[in-house]
Amino acid sequence: LRGYAVPYFWGTMGIAYRKDLVQTPLTSWMDLLQPASYLQGKIGMIESSRDALGMALKALGYSANSTDAKQIEAAQQLLLKQKPHVKTYTYIALGEESALVSGDIIAAMLFSGDALMVQEYHEEIDYVVPVEGGNIWVDYLVVLEDSKNKDLAHAFINFINEPENARQLAEFVYYATPNKAAEKLLPAEFLEDPVIYPSQTVLDKSEFYKPLPPRVMKQRNNAFSRVMQ
Repeated sequence: LRGYAVPYFWGTMGIAYRKDLVQTPLTSWMDLLQPASYLQGKIGMIESSRDALGMALKALGYSANSTDAKQIEAAQQLLLKQKPHVKTYTYIALGEESALVSGDIIAAMLFSGDALMVQEYHEEIDYVVPVEGGNIWVDYLVVLEDSKNKDLAHAFINFINEPENARQLAEFVYYATPNKAAEKLLPAEFLEDPVIYPSQTVLDKSEFYKPLPPRVMKQRNNAFSRVMQ
């Protein structure tokens, strides 16, 4: 990739769940990976090696970026044991038709802002970054070096990064903005929401995904492929 990138939104990966349908609040990735009987068959996972395998590694006390073959194998085995209890590996819908709204799924891996979006359709939907931590991600707007219309791309990025526009977009998608001028326009309720702006404790336990050596990515992808077979 040649060019440059501008950060636009950031958030976390955690668990969204129906708090009215669980016996105790979910606090750990193990609540999803070694589910209680009432959760079995009502779990949503993400068909992604980095996300599913990464959070299984976190559940076992390892880094989501682990390069250790034995740790990756342990995470694979954890996911294989969980598989019979998973309803879907497809990312759940975020509208009123969502399986979280209907209760067909009680708990699912979900990104923070998406959890708040689907919460609009059912007030009993809650979101938590498990005690082991989760993933911290950032969306970027990218202009490639070989772009044929850089001026228009720059104009678009400048437009949506105008403070008022960035404020509106942040509130619409429920994600934190790195735009400091836009932050000054956001209401306190938004800025103080721990789902949108997690505590330092949550951030300290969570990780960005790092580039991994090709041999490790191959092993991790093969491990997750065996889960999906």
